[in-house]
Amino acid sequence: MNEGNPGLLASYVNSVEAGYELPFGANQLSLQGYWRTTSNMNEGVTSRDTLDTTLLLVRPENIGQDRSLGLELSANVSPTKWLNAFLTGNVYDYLETGTAVGVPFERGALTWYSSLRLTATLPTSTQLQLSGWLSGPTIAAQGSNDVYYSASAAVKQFFFKRALSLTLRCANLLGPTAWKRWSDGPGFHTNSEYTSEGYTLARSQLQLQQLQVRPEDAGGRGNRTGGCRRGGRRWRRWSAAPASARRRAGAQAPVSSWAQSDLWAEIRP
Repeated sequence: MNEGNPGLLASYVNSVEAGYELPFGANQLSLQGYWRTTSNMNEGVTSRDTLDTTLLLVRPENIGQDRSLGLELSANVSPTKWLNAFLTGNVYDYLETGTAVGVPFERGALTWYSSLRLTATLPTSTQLQLSGWLSGPTIAAQGSNDVYYSASAAVKQFFFKRALSLTLRCANLLGPTAWKRWSDGPGFHTNSEYTSEGYTLARSQLQLQQLQVRPEDAGGRGNRTGGCRRGGRRWRRWSAAPASARRRAGAQAPVSSWAQSDLWAEIRP
């Protein structure tokens, strides 16, 4: 069971970074080293309920501080005019110290994550994109998380000389994926396994969204709706969201952020 914490304090991050970039042609390779600390860090802490010992409460708490020392390598490569690859890899030593449920702790681990994005641009004003993400095991104050990975694909089609674009995205490209989490504390031990949904296809339906334009943006010709000015040009905005999400949200209620994206189309005279 989750509960809030009105006494939660703000966390502060301090970091020192140094990097080097090596451009070669249309490609670029970069290496960055960093040292990063977080003070007053907050994390969900699990404990037994004092009134019902069969109930576990999860409450955000300021538990202490952490430190990350690592290297990040990224490469932006275009082997051909129509294909681009962006690869990142991050390896870091992580240390977390503090107190959880009155028990002092100090935990550390060497962990990593990487990502890859491939983008192909076709002559038909179409872009194809394949992306993947892989994370190594991570630790927390009271437990740890197993390896996690995901992959997705997307197709973007441009219209009206790239003034308008529509995107179709498929998440969980590898099907249902599972990851595990272990947690320990005074009087309890949990072993959880989570499974993501299978293939998820994001379908978009265009919806015209009116915008209020200030008189100075409209060239002094009074207020207008349905567009705005950017860089001296008039633009009109559409909001794309699944019809099912709009029905759930209601006719006037905003659509949830995960289901909504904005499309801007230039209005030429």
